[in-house]
Amino acid sequence: MLSWLCEMLSEPSDRAFMEELYQTYETLMYATARKYLPPEDSADAVQDGVERLIGKIETLRSLEKPALIRYISLTVQTAAIDLWRRKTAHLPALSLEEGTVGENPDCDLEELLCGKERMEAFRAAWRKLEEKDRLLLQQKYFLELSDEELAGSYGCKPDSIRMKLTRARRRLGRLMQREEVTL
Repeated sequence: MLSWLCEMLSEPSDRAFMEELYQTYETLMYATARKYLPPEDSADAVQDGVERLIGKIETLRSLEKPALIRYISLTVQTAAIDLWRRKTAHLPALSLEEGTVGENPDCDLEELLCGKERMEAFRAAWRKLEEKDRLLLQQKYFLELSDEELAGSYGCKPDSIRMKLTRARRRLGRLMQREEVTL
């Protein structure tokens, strides 16, 4: 994969730098992408991330190792999230921000959540839910990843994923109950 990307670089030292960087941090890049995408899409996210990194060679060369690792990880993370958004753009309005759920007449989410008040409680609770719980629930229910795929992404057993999902759903449920009381 890296060979054609490095062909974009005319300077041999830049090409050698990017090849070494990729070989050194390939595992990190794929692990980062798999946190946000199913395994079959992670290669595309890594490729997008490497393309973005190629444009920042001078910055990469100036960074110390801990900052470089973080920079690479964040770049691939952003590429993975962008890819996920592009792949899910065709789906009915599933955004949980104000005013987007239910705009599509074919989308029956409000009815599934027992009315407008329940939907508002869900939105408010979703925004208050910790990012790690939101991400896990999105991967399970929006991306429809299996427990085994999630376990591979999170580096744990499928039973552990089921428990993480249970806890995240409970936290969301408690937040929704609090929101319904305040509505």
